[in-house]
Amino acid sequence: MCNVQPAIVPLQSNLKQKTMPVKFSVVPRKNPSKSSEAAMSYIQAKLRCDTSFDKLCKDADSGCTTTKAYVTTALNGCLTIMAQPLSDGDIVRLG
Repeated sequence: MCNVQPAIVPLQSNLKQKTMPVKFSVVPRKNPSKSSEAAMSYIQAKLRCDTSFDKLCKDADSGCTTTKAYVTTALNGCLTIMAQPLSDGDIVRLG
């Protein structure tokens, strides 16, 4: 478990208003095709921790009446189905 105090960015939810902590830094980057121009500032998200697929399934299992096996199967199915539109460059909205 990571205990980081990052900046707060609003996350929209149709149930209630939530916030999502995102730690970021501002980094200067040049355009490789226009090296004579000055560097522009870009926001880059910082990695805090990673969560395994198994932990997501266990957490979902503990919060409802279904089993970890069903949660794992459903999430695997969603990831498999989402792969095609994502590879086509489409946006996939989860909620």
